[in-house]
Amino acid sequence: MYLKLLVKHPTKIAESPYWDYRLSELFWIDCAEKTIHRFNYHKQHFVYSLFQDIGCIVPTDNPFIILAALQNCYGFFDIRTQRFKCLGYLETEYPENRFNDGICDSKNRFFFGSMCPSTLSSPQAAVYRLEGSQCIKILDGFYTVNGMAFSPDETIFYVSDSHPNVQTIWAFNYNSFSGELSNRTIFFFFFYILGRPDGATIDEKGGYWISCIDGSQIIRLLPGGVVDEVIKVPIDSPTKVAFGGKDLKTLFITSKSSSKNYSKMLYSVKLRIKGLKVKFFKHKN
Repeated sequence: MYLKLLVKHPTKIAESPYWDYRLSELFWIDCAEKTIHRFNYHKQHFVYSLFQDIGCIVPTDNPFIILAALQNCYGFFDIRTQRFKCLGYLETEYPENRFNDGICDSKNRFFFGSMCPSTLSSPQAAVYRLEGSQCIKILDGFYTVNGMAFSPDETIFYVSDSHPNVQTIWAFNYNSFSGELSNRTIFFFFFYILGRPDGATIDEKGGYWISCIDGSQIIRLLPGGVVDEVIKVPIDSPTKVAFGGKDLKTLFITSKSSSKNYSKMLYSVKLRIKGLKVKFFKHKN
């Protein structure tokens, strides 16, 4: 299996990749550098700067407008004008928190979670659901919300906590009509895996691909919670994965910088299995 280095660029924490099939372009962020990145197969690499640390991004039904969750606010970023429109603020009572992971479902809802300092004695991060203009808290009791994904039929919602003392992935029953979660169960404990659970995605067969930060690998979990495949990567801390390319069989891998890979931001690997098309948030002008 051949891993290809796609983008060499000074980076701190590359995260939140998604493939926009309408533009045939890949988007991702550098959380700490406060930047959004855009890349195509003509090797054009565009960088857009924002005013806060960025937690995650998702596409909207307008391919040129991105929904971004920053340090403590969320809103729309237009890549044509490079302007950000804030829609709301959350967790302002926790100034050290920031948003960290996010995903949309097929009904145009945005699910996103936060992270708090790992040194706290009790967790204060949470998961939120944005539907239209209404944003509500749906889960709490997290240190670092991560690994959010939906099964292909959207009956299961996955979420993890990356904290060294938690390292657990949970599965919920998901009602795609109401957006409600129920029946929380443990999907996978990470304590016997190299690395900790970070960003994840789902393939068309329901395989759950998750980055093992500090573990130099990506693993695929079957719907029953069994390790099915392991991909070793030449970076210490892969942060998130996303399927893309014309046939959705390319797995893109973002990374956190280290002394060995400060300028190695984005890798890709060709797989036999196909991913799912990214889902959008509904943008209203």
